[in-house]
Amino acid sequence: MTGGAALLPALAGFGVLALSMHRHHRDLVGHAPSRRRMLRLRCVGGGLLALSLAMRVAVAGWAVGVVSWLGFLTVAALLVVLTLAWAARR
Repeated sequence: MTGGAALLPALAGFGVLALSMHRHHRDLVGHAPSRRRMLRLRCVGGGLLALSLAMRVAVAGWAVGVVSWLGFLTVAALLVVLTLAWAARR
């Protein structure tokens, strides 16, 4: 497993967390999420971020893994923000 593979679950996690917000869900799906769906999306998003952390720690150990995971989170969050901004203009 390469170190960059942890970016994919981080990216998916932030994407799912963004969908758990009323505004983004409404913009992308067309309606606001129900409370139950919002809770499920938050759990799945958090789980994907935890999976990303586990992947980085498995590759690099705790000391370097957590720090590099924070870097991956930064990149993933930036990509999700840019994608949401682009989608809102469409």
